[in-house]
Amino acid sequence: MAEDDQGGAQGHGGGEPKYQYQRIEKMIRDRIARKELLPGDQVESEYELAEKLGVHRFTVNKAVGNLVREGLLFRVKGKGTYVSEKMQLETAGEKSIGVLYTSSSEDLFTSHFNQEVIGGIRAGTGRDVLIFSSKEHSGGRGPDLNTVSWDKVDGMILFEVFAIEYLREVVERGVPFVFVDNEHPDIEADCVVMDNYDAGYQTTKHLIDLGHRRIALANEPADVALPDPAWQERGRGYEAALAEAGIEIEERYFAALPYRYASEKNEDIRALFALDEPPTAVYCAGGDGIAITTIRIADKYGLSVPENLSVAGFGGSQASEISTPQLTTVRASYHQMGRLAVERLIERIEKGAEPGKRIVLPVELVVRGSTGAPPAT
Repeated sequence: MAEDDQGGAQGHGGGEPKYQYQRIEKMIRDRIARKELLPGDQVESEYELAEKLGVHRFTVNKAVGNLVREGLLFRVKGKGTYVSEKMQLETAGEKSIGVLYTSSSEDLFTSHFNQEVIGGIRAGTGRDVLIFSSKEHSGGRGPDLNTVSWDKVDGMILFEVFAIEYLREVVERGVPFVFVDNEHPDIEADCVVMDNYDAGYQTTKHLIDLGHRRIALANEPADVALPDPAWQERGRGYEAALAEAGIEIEERYFAALPYRYASEKNEDIRALFALDEPPTAVYCAGGDGIAITTIRIADKYGLSVPENLSVAGFGGSQASEISTPQLTTVRASYHQMGRLAVERLIERIEKGAEPGKRIVLPVELVVRGSTGAPPAT
């Protein structure tokens, strides 16, 4: 009988693990305790661990599966296995920096943008960084503030779009905080943001310079329940570039995104291509994922990119580099955003600096194969 089939519960607790899968569990647990693996870090694949440790993959699978059920790790289909926040309080020292996030740790840790920002936050401080996320997307509310370990943190980074009611609860806690990739006009606070207005302006002007006049915008509507200041600023940049070129802003060329992602079933995007005079270009201010989805929708209408339609996104994601064609997009240093945010927070904590500083990072337009001259008429 194989060793992993015997006495599965033995070996846990105070003694030395008896079976190989238990030893692997302990090895991963110890790596987290030593901070070799931090919340959000991706664990080696089961094949890599099996080869490294000289064991069968099924042995590794059992160990990892046990840690997933315990909540120490979590799996993301098609991406891998990641470390959760579960052990962070056990390993953190005093005077840590906290990060509040409105959605799940899976959303936080598996996004390239988020990973870069978190990496910058960690690089900008010698303190431990504690992540406090919600179980699921919460409509602008982060985790229950009564469950946050306020005694462990000297300051907070607020990462994502928060409802004003939740922000007021955070303010009442009396802990310094800094927004990253967000700001709120009714809350006096520091923030580190990208130049989203310039992102919208540069992208739209690029399309205008190529000769486009019918340029659609895929973005959240102005009256959305929880507006994203970054998305709204990109929309204003788009409008400014059109106005400067003397191009009328037409409602029919606006595709509303009621959610923070696009589906191929999005009726507003599909409607663009059913118009008598469809757009020759689409600027997807919400992100590269929306732009790539738009390309797939256009393909269903027989439109080739960029021969029949130009599409531009936002974010400079890895997906933009491997899409077909490669995506014209805008990027900034997301790592620098995180670093500047935590450096400003440390100033607040250690020097008693007054809140209200706004740090704006420049953006860069990256022109690739998804944009070109409009089709001849």
